[in-house]
Amino acid sequence: MRDFWRQQAQEEQMGSKLSLGTGRAGSIATLGSRDQKGLLQQARACPIFVKLQDPRSRAISSLTKSTIHCGGLFRQVWGISSLLLLTYDIVVTPLQVFDLEETMGLRAMYWIALCFWNLDMLLSFIVGYYDAGNLIIDLRMTCKMYMIGWFPFDLMLISIDWTIAALTLADGSDNNMGVLRLSRVVRGLRFLRLVRVGTVRSGSIIEQLEEHITSPGTMIRYNLAKLIIRLVLTNHVIACLWYGLASVESDGEAPRNWVTEYGMQGHTVPDLYAVSLHWALVQLGVGQTNIEAVTLAERIFSIIVEFSALMMFSTLLSAVASLMAGLQKLKDGEIEQFRSLKRFLDQNHIDDDLSQRITCFLQYAFKARNKAESTEGPVPMWDMLSVPLQSELEFQRHQDSMKKCDFFQKLMEKDSYHIVRVLHEVAGCMSHSVLAIGDVVFAAGTIANATYFLSGGAYTYTMEDPSDRKLYRLWVAEVCLWSPWLHLGDLVSQDISRLIALEVNLFCECIGKTVETRRMAAAYARDYLSDVSQTWSDLGNQQCADLPSERAQSWQCCPRWNSDVGSSMRHVLPIG
Repeated sequence: MRDFWRQQAQEEQMGSKLSLGTGRAGSIATLGSRDQKGLLQQARACPIFVKLQDPRSRAISSLTKSTIHCGGLFRQVWGISSLLLLTYDIVVTPLQVFDLEETMGLRAMYWIALCFWNLDMLLSFIVGYYDAGNLIIDLRMTCKMYMIGWFPFDLMLISIDWTIAALTLADGSDNNMGVLRLSRVVRGLRFLRLVRVGTVRSGSIIEQLEEHITSPGTMIRYNLAKLIIRLVLTNHVIACLWYGLASVESDGEAPRNWVTEYGMQGHTVPDLYAVSLHWALVQLGVGQTNIEAVTLAERIFSIIVEFSALMMFSTLLSAVASLMAGLQKLKDGEIEQFRSLKRFLDQNHIDDDLSQRITCFLQYAFKARNKAESTEGPVPMWDMLSVPLQSELEFQRHQDSMKKCDFFQKLMEKDSYHIVRVLHEVAGCMSHSVLAIGDVVFAAGTIANATYFLSGGAYTYTMEDPSDRKLYRLWVAEVCLWSPWLHLGDLVSQDISRLIALEVNLFCECIGKTVETRRMAAAYARDYLSDVSQTWSDLGNQQCADLPSERAQSWQCCPRWNSDVGSSMRHVLPIG
C-alpha cells in the first residue's frame, strides 16, 4: 500500500508528461473518441450527474427556479397548516346550521382561512409533482396539471367563501328575508369543502405524516387513533346535518320537524347539539333514544344514515380487532423471545454479568428493529431501484459521516463526475455494526485493516496513560488508509453503540479507479502522514490537537512506542 501511494505521488510530480486537466474534460482527455462519447452519454444519463447541465437545461433554469419542491420543508409546513385548517373546517363548518353567534374569534378565523386558501390556490400552480417516478418542476407543466385537476373545484370553493363574506356584510346592513335565505343556502354549499377533506388534499398530507412513523407498534396505535377520530368527526357531521335538516323545514307558519315534535324549540345550542349527537351515535347500534324522524325527508335521511352506519360499524369492528390482534402479537413475540433467551442462559450456567450484558444488548437491538433504526435492515423494494439510484442513496446515507474526513471533504468540493462516482462507490463499501457495552473495536498492537467512524453511542480510546477520552462522531485509525499501521491504543465501546467501517482494500480499489482521485489521494497522504508523525495516535493529529501537550508528548515516549510496535512504525512513516 505504501508503495502504491508513493507511485501515485511520483506520477503527480510527472504530471506535465500526462497533459491531463483537472476538470471533467481533462479527466477523459486520454480516452479515445469512442470511449469519450460513450462516457459522456453515460454521464448525462446518470441521475446523480446534477451539476453538469447542457445548454437547454440552463435555458429553462429560470422556470424551474420558480417552482416549489413538493417534498421540501416549506411544502411540508404548508401541508401541516392545511391539515389543521381542514380540521377546523370539518368541525366548525357543520356547526353553522345552529346559527352560531358571529364572535370576533370566528370572524378572525374565517378571514384567516379565506386568505390561506387563496394563497394555497396560487401556490398550487408552482408546486412540482411526480410523474412515473420523475420529479416535474417545469412551471408550464405544473400549471397545466393543476388547471386540468383541482383548479375548477378550488375556484368554486373560493368563490363560495367570498360570496359568504359579501352576504355576511349585507346581513349587517339589510334585514331583507331574501338575503337571509340566500346566505343560508350559500353557507350550506360550504359543505362541499368537506369533500376535499376526505379526498386528495388531506389524504396526501396524512400519507406524508405516516411515512415518518417507522415503528410497527406506533403505527398500530396511530391507526387506532385515526379510526376513533374518523368515527367522532363522522358522527359530528351527521349530527349537524340532522339538525340542519330540521332547520330547513322550519320555514313556514306551521313547521313540522323533530325539533317541534319533541318540544325542543328555544333550547340552547349545546342542548340541541347534544341531542343530535346522541341520535347519530344511536344509529351505530349503541344505546337508544326517543328521537325519531317525523317528516319524509327526515325519514329518508335516517334510512341513509342507518345503512351507512351498518357498513361503517362492521368495518370499524373488523379494523379494530385486526389492529389489536397485531399489537398483541408484537408484545407476545417479544415476551416469548426473551423468555427463551432467559431459559438458554440459565440452562448453560452463564454468569450474571454476561447474562445482563447480553439481555441489555438484545433489548436495544429488538427495540431498534421495531423502530426501523437498524442501518443494515433489508428493504424489500431495494432491488427495484436502478444502480445509479442505489449509489446515490448510499452516498446520501453516509454523506454526514464522510464530511468528517478531510479527504472526503476535499473530494466533495470538486465539480467532477468521476469524483462523484468514486465517492458513491466508497459510500457503498461502508458497513454498519452495533456494539454492546465493553466490546473491543481494536486493541493495541493489532494490524489496522479498516478505519472506523463512531456514529453513535460512546467510546473510550486508551493508551498507556490511565485517563480515558470519550469519543463520538469522528474517524478513528484513518492513517491505515495511507500507510501500514499497528494500533497504538484500545478502542472500547462504553454503551450500546453504532459503528461504520471502511476496509482499506476496498477504499484503495475505489480511489484507484481514476487518475484524478489517485493524484489527490497521493498528495493528501503525504501531508497527512507528515502531520501524524508529530503526534502518534490512532485518532490522528487533528483529533489529538485539543488534548494537553504533555499527554501528546507522553504518547511518543510511552512503552508501546519504545517497543517493537514503535520500531515497526518508524520505518513506515516519513519521520524527519
